[in-house]
Amino acid sequence: MTSRLHPAARREIGDAAIYYAQRNQAIADRFLDAVELAIRKIRETPTRFRQLENELYRCRVAGFPYAIIYKPTKAELIILAVKHDRRRPDYWRTRLQ
Repeated sequence: MTSRLHPAARREIGDAAIYYAQRNQAIADRFLDAVELAIRKIRETPTRFRQLENELYRCRVAGFPYAIIYKPTKAELIILAVKHDRRRPDYWRTRLQ
């Protein structure tokens, strides 16, 4: 299954990686690896993670306070957000349109 990152989700990954790199590059690398692994798992079996509502799912990023919000379709996997768990819980909902 192919995947597509919403442009804002791509920025969220980059911003988090920069934040971690300013503290320790190894942690930033671990974060990026954990996001990549989570996306790989989502691609393998999109419906295995927690369903939020109407075809929206959430997959936690192992070892970090982040979750990937995504919507699988027949054609592709749409990653809407890579959100921090403790900040503005529903800000990404505007990306559903």
